Amino acid sequence: MKLPRIPLPPTVRKLIAAGAVLAGVFTVGHQLKGNVPRDTEVSLSLRAYDDASKPVRAVEVTFLRGDAPLRGFRREFSAAAPRTLSETLSLPEGPLRAHVTVVVGAVAVERDAWVTVAADAPLELPVPSPP
Repeated sequence: MKLPRIPLPPTVRKLIAAGAVLAGVFTVGHQLKGNVPRDTEVSLSLRAYDDASKPVRAVEVTFLRGDAPLRGFRREFSAAAPRTLSETLSLPEGPLRAHVTVVVGAVAVERDAWVTVAADAPLELPVPSPP
């Protein structure tokens, strides 16, 4: 069965095509919105380690989506570590898993936690308990 063809002026056809393209752009943009990385200030308080018998030697942070690592950083300290460690990373908005490792003396303590990255909001990471 053949459908009847409705005659439309060229201007109307152009408007319908433009509307379809705009709808496609908005749909794709909405789906990609959460995947666009934004600069996010990430901070980690090391105050819990002030009373530790051994100094903090290194800190490693990895952000994962599922099992795939997205971004991370590692800082090593030859002298005393700062009380608060701050970094700016390019992270996508939404929930991510943060894996934090703190090396105290020769012992590494780790913690996994779910964090939510929000646009233009700093992110405070949970710290593993001192050994």
